[in-house]
Amino acid sequence: MNKELLDSAVRLTLKVNRTHRHLIEERVRAIGFHRTAHMTLMHLAKNDKSPSQRELAERFSITPAAVTGILKKLERDGYITRTAGQDTRFNEIAITDEGRRVVEHSRETFYEVDRAMFEGFSDSELESYLALLSRVCDNLENKKEENI
Repeated sequence: MNKELLDSAVRLTLKVNRTHRHLIEERVRAIGFHRTAHMTLMHLAKNDKSPSQRELAERFSITPAAVTGILKKLERDGYITRTAGQDTRFNEIAITDEGRRVVEHSRETFYEVDRAMFEGFSDSELESYLALLSRVCDNLENKKEENI
């Protein structure tokens, strides 16, 4: 394998990832959210079961105290409600209509960024890209398993 081509492929892959993330985070900030609070709201919107604060902390690799602060802010700003659950050790979290509006707006915004990312690609080219990325992921997963 040509080392220069390999280096270029890795650099470009990382650049695509950084640029995409930057564009998304820029748009999240524009609607007035910190990244982790926004990810929490999006996670709550797509899950029927109300997660515990510990589960949220593990999911986003943050402390339970940080989750408490995020939930307090989301509740104060009217994006979620928290009520005592049947198990009084943890609160049930529900997204409000305003929270759902933010989620829907976010999804539309993310779709715009994703669509722009692949502008000019045919379905066939996109399928080829997906097949290649799948191989890359499989190769990395196999490497991970070797280290176990």
